[in-house]
Amino acid sequence: MDNERGPVLRWEWAVVLLATIAGAGLRLWFLPKVPGLWYDEAINGLDALRILREPGIPIFFDTFGHMREPMYMYLETLGVLAGGTSAIAIRAVSTVIGIATIPVVWLCARELFGRNTAALALVCFALMRWHIHFSALAFRTILAPLFACLVILFLTRMLRRRSMTDAALCGAFLGLGAYTYLAFRLMPVIVLPPLLLAFWQGWKGGGKTAVAAFGRRLGVLAGTALLVFLPLGINYLLNPEHFRGRGDEVTLLQREEPARLLFRQARDVALMPLIRGDHVEKHNIPGPPRFVQTFETGALETMNRWRLESDAAQMEHRPIYDQHGTGVPVFGVVTGLLFYGGLAVLIFGHHMPLAPRLAVLSWLLIGSLASVLSFGAPNMLRLQILTPAAAITIALAMLGLTRYVAAKWQAWKGTPPPVYILLAIPALLFAEQLRTDAGRLARWAEHPMVPGGFNAEWAEMGDFLREQPDRLPVRMAVDPHPTLVYLADGYTFHARPPQEVERWWELRSEPPFPVLEPSGHPRPDSRRLELWIPAGIRLGVLVEVWSEP
Repeated sequence: MDNERGPVLRWEWAVVLLATIAGAGLRLWFLPKVPGLWYDEAINGLDALRILREPGIPIFFDTFGHMREPMYMYLETLGVLAGGTSAIAIRAVSTVIGIATIPVVWLCARELFGRNTAALALVCFALMRWHIHFSALAFRTILAPLFACLVILFLTRMLRRRSMTDAALCGAFLGLGAYTYLAFRLMPVIVLPPLLLAFWQGWKGGGKTAVAAFGRRLGVLAGTALLVFLPLGINYLLNPEHFRGRGDEVTLLQREEPARLLFRQARDVALMPLIRGDHVEKHNIPGPPRFVQTFETGALETMNRWRLESDAAQMEHRPIYDQHGTGVPVFGVVTGLLFYGGLAVLIFGHHMPLAPRLAVLSWLLIGSLASVLSFGAPNMLRLQILTPAAAITIALAMLGLTRYVAAKWQAWKGTPPPVYILLAIPALLFAEQLRTDAGRLARWAEHPMVPGGFNAEWAEMGDFLREQPDRLPVRMAVDPHPTLVYLADGYTFHARPPQEVERWWELRSEPPFPVLEPSGHPRPDSRRLELWIPAGIRLGVLVEVWSEP
C-alpha cells in the first residue's frame, strides 16, 4: 500500500490545482441554480444581520426557537457585507467553504494513506454531488466536513510524529468544531478508537515510558480542546436548552417503537450509497413514487378545503409522507459499488496499517449516528460530516481495482502495464461519476417540487420588495415569514400600519389566510405582485395601498 508522505511531488501539485479548479467550477455553476430561500437559511441570514447591527457578541443563536451554533452565522456576515440581503450572498459563503474543503481533504487523505490514495480521494471529493449540493445552500452543516478533516489530519500526524504541536492543533480544531454544527458533537467519539489503538500499541511497544509520553500529548490535545470549547460550554451550562434544543426535535425516544425504528434508520443509512436515498426535496432528487408525498395529511386537508383540481385533488389517494427514504441514492451505481468495495478494504485490508483504517471506519460508522439517531433517515444534510471519509473510501477501492488490473496484466503479458492503462481506469471511473453527479444536480434544480421546498413564493415577494426604490411598511395577514423578512430587509412589517402611514404594502390573500379588513384602496397605477405556490396554489396579491381620503 502507498504510505509515502514525503515531499509533495510535481504531479501532486498539478492534481491538487486541477481538481480544486474543477471542484470550484462545479460549485460555482450550481450556486445560482438553487431557487428561493429556505426557512433555516433565512434565519441564518437574520442572525448575520443581528451580528452586524446589534451590540454584543452572541455565543449562541436561538432565533425563532431554532438552536444553532454560532460560527456559520459569523461567516455569513461576510456574505451580507459583500452582497446585501440576497439569497446568493449568504449561499456564496457555503460555496467558498466548500471550495476550501477540497485541498484539506487531500491533506487528510495523504496523511492517512499516502499520495496515490490522496490524489484519487481529492478528485472524487471535488466531483461529489453530495458535497456540491450543500456547498450551494446556506446551512451550517457545510462546516462539518472541513473541521472533521482538520481534526483527523492533525490526529494522524500527532500519532505518527509524536508531536505536541500537532496535538495542540488537533485539540484546537476539535474545540472549534463544536461551534459549527450539531453532528460535530460525535467527533470526540470518532477519535476515541484511534486513540485507544495508539495507547495499546504504545503500551505493547514501549511500556510505561511510551504510555507516559502518549499521555502528555493526549493531555495537550484534550486541554486545548476544552480551552477553545470553554465559552460555548459555559453557555450550555447557563442555558441547558441550547445544548439539548435541536436534539429534542429529532430524537427517536418519543416515537412509537423506538427500537424497531432505530433498526430501520440504520438500515436506510447503510443503503443510502446505492439503494435508498434522502427523501427531503431540499437535499436530494425525490425518487419513486412521484414525490407528492411531501404533502402531509394536514396539507392534503387544506387543499381539499380549497377544492383544488388536477394534481392536488388526486393527492388524496396517494401514499402519505414516507420518512424512510424514497429519494435517489447518494451515489451512482459505479461509485456506490466502489464505496462498498472500499468499505471492505477498510475492514479486511490486513495488508494495510490498522490505524488509518480504524480512523476512517470510526469516522464513517460513528458519524452515521447523526442520521441513525435522528428521525427521518437517511438524511444527507446531517451526514455531511461523512463526505471526506466517503471520498477516501471510494479512492481506496479505485486504487485496489487499478492494482488488481495491473497484477493481471503483468501475469498475462509478463511486463508491467503501460502508464496510460493505469491512468485510464480511474479516469473512466471519474468520468462516470461526473456524468452521473452533474446530471443529477441539473435534474434536481429543474424538479417541480424544489421551488416549493425553498419557499420560492416568499422569496419572490422579498426580492420584489428589496428592488423597490422606496421603503414602505408591509401589512401582513399572517406572521411575517423569515424568508420575506430577510430578503426584504429594510422594510417594516406591521399587522396594522400606524394611522399616520399614508402608503403601505398589503397582502390581499385568499383562504386559508384571514381576510384583511378594508382600510385603504389600491390606486389603478399601484404596484402589485401576484403570489403562487409552485404547486399551483394561489396565495394572494401583494398590493400597494393608499389610505382612504
